[in-house]
Amino acid sequence: MASNNKLYLNVGNLLALSPGDMDADDATPRFRPGGLNFLSDAYGARIMKYVQARATAIGKADLVSAASGGTDQRHTAFTVQATVVNATTAADITGATADRHIGMIAFVNDDAGAAGAAPEGEATIVRSNTATVMRFEADYALSAALAVNDVLHVISTYQVEAAAAADQAWVVEGVAIGDVGFAASNYGWVQQYGHAMARMTAAAITLGNEVVAGASAVLTKGSQTGEDWVGVALASVGSDQVAVRVPIKITIFGNRSGIAA
Repeated sequence: MASNNKLYLNVGNLLALSPGDMDADDATPRFRPGGLNFLSDAYGARIMKYVQARATAIGKADLVSAASGGTDQRHTAFTVQATVVNATTAADITGATADRHIGMIAFVNDDAGAAGAAPEGEATIVRSNTATVMRFEADYALSAALAVNDVLHVISTYQVEAAAAADQAWVVEGVAIGDVGFAASNYGWVQQYGHAMARMTAAAITLGNEVVAGASAVLTKGSQTGEDWVGVALASVGSDQVAVRVPIKITIFGNRSGIAA
C-alpha cells in the first residue's frame, strides 16, 4: 500500500497517440487523466495534456483553465466540520459541489489541534464528494484522522473549465485541439506548448505581442505582466476582421510566466 507521505502517487508513463486520439470526447477516460503527450506534426513540436471538463462543454480551440470549484484559482479551501465521518479517509465539510473535486489533491494545510501535528502537511487524493462529505482514496490514507476545524486545500490536477478574463498563466491549462471539443464531464486533449490555433476575442491582436486569457479565448496583453502571459501572437488580426482563431505560440508547459522562448 502506498503511503500518503510518499512524494509520488500511482506512477504512470507518457502516452502514445494516433491522430484520431487527439479528437477525443470521451465519457469514460481512454487515457490516464492528466497524462501528457509529446508529439511533432506539421505545426511543429507540441505538448498535450488529457483533461476533463468539470462545469461546461469545451469548444474547439477554446482556452481552458484549472477548475477550482470555488472563488480561488486552481484551489479551494474547506474547514472540517463537526466529527461525523471524519477519519483518515474522509472529512465532513460544507459548501462543496457534488462530484466537483473527484481526482483532485487534498492537502491538509492546518491541524487545528496542534501546530505540526499529524495529519498537517500530508496530502491525499479525493475519491468522491457530496456537498458535505469528502472521501479519499484508501491507498493514500492520512496518518491520523481529521478533526473539527482542520483546514483542507483541494487542488485541481486534470480538471478544467472555460478560461476567464484575468486568469494567470499558472492557472491556464491550454487550448482544446479536438475537432468538436469535449462535452461537460467528458475528457479531451488540450495543447500546452508549441504552435497552436486559439480562439480569440473581438479585440485586435498584434504579431509578436504576448497574449493573455480572456473568456474561453486569448487577447493581446494590456497592462498585464509576465505572470499573466500564456503565449505570443504569430499573426496580426484587426478588430474589423472576423477571424475566429489566431495562431499563437502557447507556452504554458514548464514556464510559469508564459514568456515564449
